[in-house]
Amino acid sequence: MRLILLLLAGCYLSSAQLFHQVVAQLGPETVSCFRILNATHQFGCQTERDGNVGAVIRFTNPAETRLIKECWKARYPDWDGGFAVLIDDILLHEYVHFAGMIKPRSSSNIALMLQRAPCVRSVLVLPTDLRDPLLGGLSRSDDQLCPNSHSTLYEQCGQWNRNGIYKTEGLVFTDWNKPVVVLKNKTNIDMVSACADAVNKANGTAGDWPIYFPICAINIKVFSYAAGNSALCMSRSEGTTLELDNPVTFCDPLQDYNVFIEFPARQAAQRKVAPRQGKYLAIATRMDSLSFIPEHSPGEMSAIATIMTVLTAAKIVANERTAFEKASNSSNRHVLFSFLHGEAYDYIGSSRMVYDMDHDAFPSPFNEKLKAQKELIKPEQLEAFIDVQHIIHGEDYILHVDDEAYKREAKLTNVLIEAARKSLRMQMPKANLTEKIWVLPPSSAYSFVRRNAPGLQSAMVFAQFDEMYQYPRINSMMDINHYTLESQLTLKLAIRQGAEALAAMAREYVGVTTAGKRLDDSYVNELYNCFIDSDDWWSCRLFQAVLEPVASLKPAKLSKTTYIGADGHSIIRNIVTGLAVEATGRPDATSNVADAEQCDQLNHQQNLYRYTWQRDYKTNTSRCLKSTVFLTKALSPAFTEEGVDLATTKWPTWTEASYTVAHSNKQAGPQMFLVEPSHNELHAMIGAGIFAWIVALVFHRIGTSIFVINEGEPQAEAGEPL
Repeated sequence: MRLILLLLAGCYLSSAQLFHQVVAQLGPETVSCFRILNATHQFGCQTERDGNVGAVIRFTNPAETRLIKECWKARYPDWDGGFAVLIDDILLHEYVHFAGMIKPRSSSNIALMLQRAPCVRSVLVLPTDLRDPLLGGLSRSDDQLCPNSHSTLYEQCGQWNRNGIYKTEGLVFTDWNKPVVVLKNKTNIDMVSACADAVNKANGTAGDWPIYFPICAINIKVFSYAAGNSALCMSRSEGTTLELDNPVTFCDPLQDYNVFIEFPARQAAQRKVAPRQGKYLAIATRMDSLSFIPEHSPGEMSAIATIMTVLTAAKIVANERTAFEKASNSSNRHVLFSFLHGEAYDYIGSSRMVYDMDHDAFPSPFNEKLKAQKELIKPEQLEAFIDVQHIIHGEDYILHVDDEAYKREAKLTNVLIEAARKSLRMQMPKANLTEKIWVLPPSSAYSFVRRNAPGLQSAMVFAQFDEMYQYPRINSMMDINHYTLESQLTLKLAIRQGAEALAAMAREYVGVTTAGKRLDDSYVNELYNCFIDSDDWWSCRLFQAVLEPVASLKPAKLSKTTYIGADGHSIIRNIVTGLAVEATGRPDATSNVADAEQCDQLNHQQNLYRYTWQRDYKTNTSRCLKSTVFLTKALSPAFTEEGVDLATTKWPTWTEASYTVAHSNKQAGPQMFLVEPSHNELHAMIGAGIFAWIVALVFHRIGTSIFVINEGEPQAEAGEPL
């Protein structure tokens, strides 16, 4: 009965009333391309102030790319407006192979065709099952031919990403000026598909042409006043402080925190100027990846696999804590397991780490009021830096060694290489480690090599690629895979072998002479199940336990993302922090602590250790864990010093636009409606009836027709656009 009433009501609508009375607002879609800026340019997407309106049309066949250039005029002869193109994510990243084409050209990129076409007003992306075998399927990266090319150490950055490049300068670093939204809400997909198929007949054959009114259209609004570049945007923003949790008006710096585990913790003398004797090895990995759709950055091979590898190495070392502490007290050497954030954006996390070291602020400034605190670490105390990248599969590992550091001092590098090689061969005789003494691939190590600290004897990248990335989908919205049983076992093996090799290097550096106990497979299996097998990062038992302290931040939409963001609460960093505590924390040292308040009290008047009240996912009971985990800011020094010229600074300058998504009628979210010439009331009534029937048919299942789009950003203040 409800459907009949809606259909009859729709048929009595006049054409003048269509927009106001036959409007469907789609449900939550929080994943879209948005604007990011650096010192010189703006990138990404946004709409016009009142939104972008386009007739919904499906694009399913690469052979129809000529229609993009022709703006589908033959199909819609009476329609002079733009189009909202509905396209699968695989097809969005595809090339069109024209006859006689030897190599793909940028002009044959479907995404760039849509970006350049003036009649394309928006792009609606349908996620498809990208879960191909590990290295099979589509080979497309959203990053540059040489990631972070503007922060390279060398005159020539190199072509490290040529195996998966879609566009030399990277799809991420393209200014679209039109919205691109990933549709994940099932109801929305049904609505938009019905709009395209039942009304616009966009799937019809040539015999269905031409198509006349009524036409189903959609209006999308993701608008920002941020424009030009970070310097211009920041100068127009209100507020003077750029610390976390103090957002600016038009754009905010990309920022979060770095996570560290120190083995063992070294206590500072109670004098700020006391000599610093400790020496350090950093075993580092990035926590973040990037994507054309920033918050749709699963980063499985770009970041997650190496996070799992370094966490596993830290757990191995934690299991040998007594031997490590004894050896460290003798050698005066320590290990920093480092999880750096914002590395996909010109090394935000590692550059801040260097900056803090140079300014007596790493791990934190000296505080005479504290009874116990960590030793301040200077860049000169860092003897070796190992960046872990692209742990993918197989038995072959590469250690890329910076040749300049090697020429100055090769002894430490050779010792670490031999320790890793011995570990790999003990685990599997066929495992192979090859060192390449040459330029470093794009790496967090750049921040320290560029600093040219005299103490740095060794800078290396531990990875599973040689002269170019083996995995073709790094830093992409498609960096997500389906693992066959064989490829799953191969990946887990690579992670465990890599972790054992890293632990062996840490053991050798500190001076542990006894062989460590091999870690069983259960820990790697648990990480794999949560990071990769789980549909989201809030549902597996382990992650539920470590995320419990930040449960209030749980979003309505549970997507996997490794994007750093600008609010200081990235999901990946919260997970890594909790996992670091879980893997290395000691409950035995705090067995008499009864509750969270008592546990937190132990953090007062000292920062040598971190006391965390955290639930054990195995027993489902909470306890106080004593660990050496600590956090430091991952906010570019460009936004911490006064008077920095963002146009010329050497530091990262990335900002994220602040958005408003509300329509003039105060109802937020994309709107779908019919378009009909005002003189054609018969078509209007028929079209309105069809449209109302579609709306009722879809929404009858959920009992609502109201939805809100939420970009997770504060509403931008009113003002004049640039």
